[in-house]
Amino acid sequence: MVHFSIEIYTQEAKELSQSLSNLLPRIKLTDLLIEVSNWTGFDKKFIHASTGKEPKNNEKSVIMATLMALGTNIGMSKMADSTKDISHHQLFNAAQWRFHEEAINQAQSILVNFHHKLELSSLWGKGTSSSSDGMRVQVGVSSLYSDANPHYGFRKGVTLYRFTSDQFSSFYTKVINTNSRDAIHVIDGLLHHETDLNIEVLLKGRINTKIIEENYDEALKVAYSIKEGIVSGSLIMSKLGSYSRQNKVATALREMGRIEKTIFILDYISDEALRRRVQKGLNKGEAMNALARVIFFGKHGELREKALQDQLQRASALNVLINAITI
Repeated sequence: MVHFSIEIYTQEAKELSQSLSNLLPRIKLTDLLIEVSNWTGFDKKFIHASTGKEPKNNEKSVIMATLMALGTNIGMSKMADSTKDISHHQLFNAAQWRFHEEAINQAQSILVNFHHKLELSSLWGKGTSSSSDGMRVQVGVSSLYSDANPHYGFRKGVTLYRFTSDQFSSFYTKVINTNSRDAIHVIDGLLHHETDLNIEVLLKGRINTKIIEENYDEALKVAYSIKEGIVSGSLIMSKLGSYSRQNKVATALREMGRIEKTIFILDYISDEALRRRVQKGLNKGEAMNALARVIFFGKHGELREKALQDQLQRASALNVLINAITI
């Protein structure tokens, strides 16, 4: 009987989803990008790495075509074949000189900040919490940064680790080893996303308060180094995690983390609203990954780039497309 009622609910949910979907206009991705760029001016952030100049008006179509070639993963050749007045050379040149990491991050920030200020966005959340989730992508070439994980099959791949705000904006992404623990990369996204979002950071047994007191100053130095970007959170957390239990600073940080974790768990158990909020956050991350897989369809969703920087370029371009669609 329970199984039967679940089936009815699922069917009703599907019908409601379809009816809402039917209300939305059908629009080409190219038209969508042009419209969003007119609202936000995000395309002007693709500053030339050598000259430092913004793209001119007649370069907008090349910027958009390059963004689609990278973000959908179809590549420059197929995009050039699909565009009448844009050559492979123009696309390749734009990708090399205008789609560097800083430019893509700036464009992404413009989109996230614009989305954050929209009145409708506040109905989803305040922009103060986020969820992060990895989307594994197979790598079809020999790459130093790809690895095999039996959980996903035996082909090598990497993980696109994406951060989704409670307002449904995708504010940070990075490419990580598919066997790396997601947790050690969380701090990077929460502290260094370069947007206006004010994400609130949440940093068994008996707590060893003595070792915290004895190593508090050193722990503060570590925290300061991460906050100021002197060292990445993922790097220092992985280093500390590899140290022996005898390292006092690492032990003190673990004990401090246990305090915060205990408080959060107690709040989670006792607060139904918090549990719903956490679940909603997880659902938003899953929905974002589902959208990403639809967009990143080229080459059967595989990365064919050997260098980490080239893989990140495609992952970041995908993020820009996601945010443009969300807006």
